[in-house]
Amino acid sequence: MSATPQPTPAQRRDCLALACRLDRLNMRLALRPTALERLSLTLLGLSAPLLPGRIGRWARAFEQGTKLLRGVYEAVSR
Repeated sequence: MSATPQPTPAQRRDCLALACRLDRLNMRLALRPTALERLSLTLLGLSAPLLPGRIGRWARAFEQGTKLLRGVYEAVSR
């Protein structure tokens, strides 16, 4: 037997909940776009309809993907 008392299930649950909250906070900080990324995505969104042909289709698809990822990020960060 060890001399240190084992944590109770409630204490372990509280510790795990705290670790999960800390992990979510770290994920939100890591996934937060920088100012340059936000600016470049905004400029791409404004200029995508002006680009012709294959490059324009690619840029519009990229813009839709970033909107989808931005929505997922906002849902996770709440």
